[in-house]
Amino acid sequence: MAHEASLFVAVTRPPVPAASTARSQSLSPSEPPPTGNAVPTAPGTGTVAAETAGVPEPGEANPATAVPVVPTPLLTEREAADVLAICPRTLWDLRVRGEIPHIRLGRAVRYDASDLHTWIQSQKQHG
Repeated sequence: MAHEASLFVAVTRPPVPAASTARSQSLSPSEPPPTGNAVPTAPGTGTVAAETAGVPEPGEANPATAVPVVPTPLLTEREAADVLAICPRTLWDLRVRGEIPHIRLGRAVRYDASDLHTWIQSQKQHG
C-alpha cells in the first residue's frame, strides 16, 4: 500500500508540577508519576515519551526537517524558448502539434520548468 503525504501535528504542553495534578495521587505505587515531557496515550496504555511522540516511521517525511517545496514559476513562451534554445515560432509549432507539455490560463500559454526538463530527458536519443 502506497503511503500518501500526511500532516503531522505536534502537541506541546508546558510541564505541570506533579504535586498540582490530581492524577499523581491516583497512581498506583508501581506506576511512576507523569512528567511534563510525556504525552498521554489511550487509557490503560501508559505514556509515550515526548521525544518519540509524532516521530515519523522510517520512510515517512519528517516535517521538522523537511525542506519546504517551492513551486517552480511558470515560464512564458519567450522564456521557455530561451530555456530550450529554440526560437519562439519553433516552440509554438511544438505546442500546436501537441509535442510539448504546456498550460493554458485563459488565452495565456505557460510552461512549467520541471515539465520542460522531463520533456528534454524524454527527447534524448541513445544510440
